[in-house]
Amino acid sequence: MTEVRKTIWKSGNNLVTRSIVKTRRLSVSLSDIDLVEVRCPFFLPALGFSIAISLIVFRFIDVLLAVEISTLLGSAWIVFAIACCIGTLKLHSYSIDDLEITLPIWRARAMRNAIDMALSSQLNGKSANHIPAPQKRHCDV
Repeated sequence: MTEVRKTIWKSGNNLVTRSIVKTRRLSVSLSDIDLVEVRCPFFLPALGFSIAISLIVFRFIDVLLAVEISTLLGSAWIVFAIACCIGTLKLHSYSIDDLEITLPIWRARAMRNAIDMALSSQLNGKSANHIPAPQKRHCDV
């Protein structure tokens, strides 16, 4: 089978195949991955910042000019919109330190889905071939 057929997901330097996850700096075997996590780390701080700026603007709305109001509100909520687009993908494992990749949130979610798909296909393949049948045990009391 060629590498193209094994590729589940690829974006830039990041690649997910049926057996490995490659990033720009590191390649990790799927068997080493214990947990995959996607987060939006700047969402809550940016939301707090945007709400705080909005409250300050509405508190002093009588002394601010329209240009100042629009600049403050626009910049605060643009920061929030940008923060909503930034995501991190973490790969947890005992054999590697936690690998964290910063990507656009839609790519991080797509990469996580590809890793989950590869892990589930590995588990389905192993479950049919490698789990032994239960054996009866005899106990002498």
